Amino acid sequence: MRQRLWLSVRNSIQTKFFILMETKNITAAIDHRGLNSKIPNKLIDHGISITVKNLKVGDYIINDEIVIERKTTQDFAQSIIDGRLFKQAKNMKKTYEQ
Repeated sequence: MRQRLWLSVRNSIQTKFFILMETKNITAAIDHRGLNSKIPNKLIDHGISITVKNLKVGDYIINDEIVIERKTTQDFAQSIIDGRLFKQAKNMKKTYEQ
């Protein structure tokens, strides 16, 4: 059940992202703490304009429509244990609900 739910969420996000790619210029706001990853360069390589910001929620925001919180496996597990994951998800939904 959990795996199906995750696949459903992931597929929904991928579908929305691919629709954005086909219909709009894509911009990504990246939290300044995420600059040490390879993701900003990958986004630029795919023609996505990026801006670096101090984001209140999430690590990446795509066209002010999709918010992404990136986690390592260890942080993901710990955030479930201490309850941060669900608070973060609720806050992301509240902040970027349309």
